[in-house]
Amino acid sequence: MAEVDGRKATILRLSLREYGPAIGWIVAWGIVAAAVGHADAARLVAATAFVRSARYLTSPSSAPALRRRLVARGRLHRAAHWTATIVELGALLGSIAALGLLICVLLYAGQQKVAQLCLILALTLPARTLLLFAAARKIDYYQSLLAWSGVLMAGAAWALGAELLEFAFVMAAREWVALGLALLAAKRRKPISQEVEPLHWREIADYSLQHSRRQFTYRVSKFLLKFVLGPFGGIAARTGRGFRMDRKLERFVPQTQSALAGMFATLTGIAAGIILFIPKPGLLMVGASLLRIGASAGNLLIWSKLGTGEVPATDDDDDDDD
Repeated sequence: MAEVDGRKATILRLSLREYGPAIGWIVAWGIVAAAVGHADAARLVAATAFVRSARYLTSPSSAPALRRRLVARGRLHRAAHWTATIVELGALLGSIAALGLLICVLLYAGQQKVAQLCLILALTLPARTLLLFAAARKIDYYQSLLAWSGVLMAGAAWALGAELLEFAFVMAAREWVALGLALLAAKRRKPISQEVEPLHWREIADYSLQHSRRQFTYRVSKFLLKFVLGPFGGIAARTGRGFRMDRKLERFVPQTQSALAGMFATLTGIAAGIILFIPKPGLLMVGASLLRIGASAGNLLIWSKLGTGEVPATDDDDDDDD
């Protein structure tokens, strides 16, 4: 019976956390491409990935530490919430600084259109930070909400005759729409009846490092599978994540800070070279993908330096973007 229940849970996770969002992304970007053309759609996809790279570089994982400190009626301990807020705001400022530097590189390379798209999409950066204030609630299937609200909004924009910049605002607005829908549908978590020590920011660093390892594993596997399998590589990577393969493969993630620093410098350097010397729309997407992996390596490097080195136990299963 337990085996059957586990199988059903896996199928549900694959359907709503993995395949549902994937189909939504394909449909949404197909609408954008039909409306503005493949070249401009590629620029918008690349700009979206550039903005995400800036967030990936510094993003923490504060929610698991906060959930351990749920008190009466599911409210968060005030001091712990304040500590997590400071960490999240610091990470947000770091993301904004990284994006500003990236936009300068794009402008130097003569990619004014992509830089402009990045500025518009930067409106999405604070949205994930605000999820911190919902740590006492369980938000299911955020990526499905994000993907399919994007489909509906992109379809409406196409019907109204929107152009590239309008679609950039639509893709930024969908993050806030999905956030609002997720918060409305969120379920209150039960308090954990155990004594825990006051939250120190290094504990958040430890949780962030663990979460970042899984994300790094997924992003690398997705990039490699897409290189081998083409469009089906993304589905294969999502299937692997649905079966928790990222948790089994994370032990292969480089552990030393020198290896992480080398990977960050190499991938970021290659991405910068593509932007500066061969900034064709299709190649910009490749450069953006490499930059995302490089930013993930940088995130690992940051939290490995700031954490205590302990591996916290967590069943954190929040879906994240890819």
